[in-house]
Amino acid sequence: PNYRPEFKLSTWMYRIALNVTITAYRKQSRRREAPPPEEHFFRRRPGDEEDTVAVEQRLLLYTTIRRLPPADRSLLLLHFDGHDYTSISAIMGISASNVGTRLTRLRLRLAQMISPK
Repeated sequence: PNYRPEFKLSTWMYRIALNVTITAYRKQSRRREAPPPEEHFFRRRPGDEEDTVAVEQRLLLYTTIRRLPPADRSLLLLHFDGHDYTSISAIMGISASNVGTRLTRLRLRLAQMISPK
């Protein structure tokens, strides 16, 4: 009953999935200390041509993103999934200009977290 036809159905469904995921994560994080590492996503397989340095950089990036609050992680992952600011704003319930501002700040924050000086 809360569906608003001015938004795409996929945006509404994405928001539902995001809320369910955040709720499940919160329940899970109360039960155990830390989520499993992402290392298994980045193991080299026979025939992989990807540079080991690129794999290590990606692992560092995702490990750093995991340390962010859930809302910030969601915003970054939506951006990485290729959503534009308008669809992210509809999913997250914030304005498109706020999406741009928060992404800019998150990029700076990630850079500081990865290489503090």
